[in-house]
Amino acid sequence: HHARLDNEARELVEMGFRRPGTVCVLCSTSTLSAGVNLPCSRVVITSCQDYGDKGWQFLKSTRYRQMSGRAGRTGLCSQGESILCVENDTEKRKAEEMMRALPEPLCSHLGEAAPHA
Repeated sequence: HHARLDNEARELVEMGFRRPGTVCVLCSTSTLSAGVNLPCSRVVITSCQDYGDKGWQFLKSTRYRQMSGRAGRTGLCSQGESILCVENDTEKRKAEEMMRALPEPLCSHLGEAAPHA
């Protein structure tokens, strides 16, 4: 499930995932995880690193919550499970801190004029 799928292919994948026994695993990039609204019971995040404006960085708590929140969606599943893979004790410590941290403040840009190119 990625940005280069056309709408028809994306619909086929998503229909297969919703139909029991057809598509049992859905893999997505971290950016697309926000747009995947499918009932799942488990999310596996395979890396604590995320690529953004400043290159590779440790996951921010807001991004982690957005990705892990795909599991156990209200009205779709009664519960969910999120697994975050870490490679060493340093990543484990940082991951524990990140999970306990308050989400970063959000700043809406809705209603602002788009920049002219």
